[in-house]
Amino acid sequence: IGAGGLVLAHRDAGARVDCVIMTDGRLGDADGSHGDEYAETRKRECRAAGERLGGLEHRFLDFPDGGLVPALADEGPTGPVARLHEIIAAGDHATIVFTSPWELHPDHRATAIATLRAVASAPAREERHLLAYEVGTFMPSNLLINTTDLFARKIEALRCYASQLEHHDLVAKLGGVDVARTANVDDPSVTHCEAYARVDADRIEAFLAAVENAAQITDQMAPGVPYA
Repeated sequence: IGAGGLVLAHRDAGARVDCVIMTDGRLGDADGSHGDEYAETRKRECRAAGERLGGLEHRFLDFPDGGLVPALADEGPTGPVARLHEIIAAGDHATIVFTSPWELHPDHRATAIATLRAVASAPAREERHLLAYEVGTFMPSNLLINTTDLFARKIEALRCYASQLEHHDLVAKLGGVDVARTANVDDPSVTHCEAYARVDADRIEAFLAAVENAAQITDQMAPGVPYA
């Protein structure tokens, strides 16, 4: 959703892309109509979307959907930070892309924090790009990538998530984010962009401290649901 254009550009250039899925996605089955096999349905849809994006290597960590915030307290080998650390250390990735710490969804925010913690403790790389991307919430960004020529293929991948499209039109809702991100682009030929927050590798600790504090305060101030 947020980084499909970037992924397509990397695959078109022949670069390997590893995709780590943090949770089992079970809460996406809002009415329970898909039964016990829903988590496997989500995995099949994810793999199909990956094929549309040029073929990805998938890792499913299967943390409980909606449970990543408390899972961050697990500092052992089975916790999210340790598992991401293992993947990052073994893969020696030149670019690490992760969900925005300003997302409304708590699992997305927790994924950002877990990734930053894992990168901070992983072996240093001579050159490593760290990019946070947005899914459904606009974030403070410092980088726009022109995805105009990639957008149609990105939408083809998004349509693979049939079980989620049953509940709401992600194509219309989230496709609009890429259009809105061109508001500050004067070139009329640029109709779609993806926004990123680029984080310098030598400033991860400062960035992490700031976003962890902001996420904690945001969660503390959130109203109960439902609320008047």
